[in-house]
Amino acid sequence: MLSKYVIKVFCFVLISLACTLKAESNYKQAISVLDKGSTSPCTIGKDKIVPAGCYDYFVFSQIWAAESIFHDIQNTKDRSGIPSDKPLDQLQRKVGYKTLTNQWAKGDYSTPSMIPHGLWFNFYKAKIFPSKCPSSKKFEFDKFPPKLQDKMRKLYPQLTYGLDQHEWDKHGVCSDWSAQTYFKRIIKLHENKLPTPQFILNNIGKSVTYHDLLTSYGGDENQVFLSCHYIEEEDKQYFSQVATSWKLTNKKLIRINEMSSYGGLSGCDKEKKIHIRKLGKFIDLKQLKDSLPKKPIHVGFDIDDTLLFSEPGFSYTGHKLGFHQEKKEFWELMNTLDKYSLATDIGKKLIELHTQRKDYIYIITARPKVKKEDVRKALEEKLGVKISPKKLIFANSCKKGICTLSHNKTKFIKNKKIDIYYGDADADMTSAQKANARGIRVQRAANSGNKHGNHIGGFGEEVLFNPEN
Repeated sequence: MLSKYVIKVFCFVLISLACTLKAESNYKQAISVLDKGSTSPCTIGKDKIVPAGCYDYFVFSQIWAAESIFHDIQNTKDRSGIPSDKPLDQLQRKVGYKTLTNQWAKGDYSTPSMIPHGLWFNFYKAKIFPSKCPSSKKFEFDKFPPKLQDKMRKLYPQLTYGLDQHEWDKHGVCSDWSAQTYFKRIIKLHENKLPTPQFILNNIGKSVTYHDLLTSYGGDENQVFLSCHYIEEEDKQYFSQVATSWKLTNKKLIRINEMSSYGGLSGCDKEKKIHIRKLGKFIDLKQLKDSLPKKPIHVGFDIDDTLLFSEPGFSYTGHKLGFHQEKKEFWELMNTLDKYSLATDIGKKLIELHTQRKDYIYIITARPKVKKEDVRKALEEKLGVKISPKKLIFANSCKKGICTLSHNKTKFIKNKKIDIYYGDADADMTSAQKANARGIRVQRAANSGNKHGNHIGGFGEEVLFNPEN
C-alpha cells in the first residue's frame, strides 16, 4: 500500500500541474486576444504578468447600497480585519449606515442610494481580467485634494470597510492612471454619466420586471449587465449591482457594447420579478412609545433572543443530545430549562411598557409544543407578568418523535390580530409583514449561539436600538 505521505505528494503534484495548465491557458488566451483584434498597446511577457495599462476597455460597476448593507450586517469586520462579534456596533460606526437608513425612512434620498463599486479593466473576448498589476503608484487618500476627499466620503460611505482601497489595489493599479485620476473618473461616471435612475428611487421596497429595470439604464443588454442576489428561502431575487462597459477616447468616456457576454457577476433571472430592497429605520423606546395609539392594541413577542436569552438551555441540550432540533427529545429537555434563561433588558422594558398600557400580550414561539414544559412559568417569573396558557402559542408540533421546525408565524399573527410583533429573526419580520402587522426587530445578544437569519433592517422593518441587549 502507498503511504499517506506518498499519496499527499502525488495529489499536490496533480493540483500544481492543473493550476499551471490553467495559468498557461489564460496566458495563451490573452496573447491570442492581443494578437487578434486587441487595441491594447502592450505585450504580456513570459512571466505571464499583465502590466499596467494593458486592457481594451473597462467595466464600471455600481452597488445598490441597501443590498450591500444586508450582507455586511453579518459579515462586518473590525479595523483589524477580524470578524466582529458585535456587527451592529461596527455598522453604527460606519459613516453611511445610519445616515442612509434614517434618511431613507423619511423619504430623503439625498445620500446616493447607488454607490460605486469600481472600474474593472478587460480585454475584448478574453475570459481573464487584469488585476493586481505591478505598479509603483499608491492610494494615499490623505494626500488627495479636500474636495476629492469629500466626494469620496460621500460616494464610498464605508458600507464595506476599505472598499476604495481594495478597488485601487486590485483594479486601479492596472489602469496606468494615478489613484486620483482613477477615482475622479469613477466619480464622473457615477454622478454625470450614470446617476441612480428615478425609476429605482420610485420603486424602493417594491418588485419590478427585468425589462423595466433594464430600460431605466437604457434598455440595451449589450451595454448593461444587471446583477441579482437570489435568496432560496424566499424564492426571491434582489437587485444588487449594475455593470456597464466604457472606453476612454480622446479623454472622453464613451459607452460601448461589451456587456452581453460579461461573466464577472451573477446575473438576474429575466423571467422573475426583481425586488429592490428597502432599509429599515432605527428607533428608540421613546419613539416607539410616542408612535403607539391611545387605545389598547394586540402585541406579540418571540421568545428566544427576544424576551429570553436562552442560550444556556440550547447549548446544554445540544451538547447532551446532539444538535438535532427536529427530534422530540430535544424539546422535551429544552422546554424545561428556561429556569436557566435570562430575561433580556429590552424584553423587560417592552413587557413593562405594554402591561402599563393594558395591551393584549401574546407570546408566539417557533418552538414545538411538547407535554412537559415550564416555558410559561419561566416567562412569568423572569418578566414579572401573568401569561394565560391561551396566550402562549407554540408554532410547531411533534409527531412520532419528529417535530416540524417552521419559522413562519404568519397565520398565528393573523389569527390573534396582532398589531405589533417583536422578534430577532428575519422570519419574525417577514411573518409580521405577510400578516400586515408592524414588525419591530429586537437585536440579539452578541453571544447568542444563533447566527442565522439576522439581517438587521434588511426587510424595511423598524429596528429597536438597544445596545445593552
